[in-house]
Amino acid sequence: MALNTDRHMERDEIERYSMGAITEEESAPFDEHLLICEFCRNQVTKSDDYVAAMQGAGGRLRHSRNLEARRRFFPRLIPLFSAAGLIVLVALASLWLGNRATATPAYAVNLVSTRGSGIDAKAPPGRALNLSLELTGLPTQPSFRVEMVDRLGTVVWRGTAQPRDSKAAVSVPGMPGGIYFVRVYAPPGELLREYGIEVAR
Repeated sequence: MALNTDRHMERDEIERYSMGAITEEESAPFDEHLLICEFCRNQVTKSDDYVAAMQGAGGRLRHSRNLEARRRFFPRLIPLFSAAGLIVLVALASLWLGNRATATPAYAVNLVSTRGSGIDAKAPPGRALNLSLELTGLPTQPSFRVEMVDRLGTVVWRGTAQPRDSKAAVSVPGMPGGIYFVRVYAPPGELLREYGIEVAR
């Protein structure tokens, strides 16, 4: 459309021109008019400054609103993360306790034979052992020192056992496959008895 050079641009035309709210075809006559009209150029410049100021203020307002929203949002996240962490801890504890509850029970072994008469006692590898020691014929003691050694005599476990009647019980962690000897000592250190046990599949 042709813009009459005898008239100035209307206020709404200036605003739409500054905000870029007109098509390229509509802006062509305004561009031509601005080349020859200093008054309208000044009005458009003022309008441009105003639009830029409003857009800047709007951007700052949006930014501050976003910051405020994040400030309000993150404190709400803290209890959520705490609750999630608590749920994970409870789940892990339940899993751990469940695994303990379903763990393979200790393997019971009666030790009655000595090293000299062969090794009759057998146990599976890697499984905790409940050893029942036959103490018949040993002198009465309030407790006995017990050692488990491998075939080379290296101590792999130490503990104490309190006798009950003619037996004593000790719990030993799982051992790898091999031949072991369980030795019973009097408190002063005197070796009283030795049992053999074979750990094998």
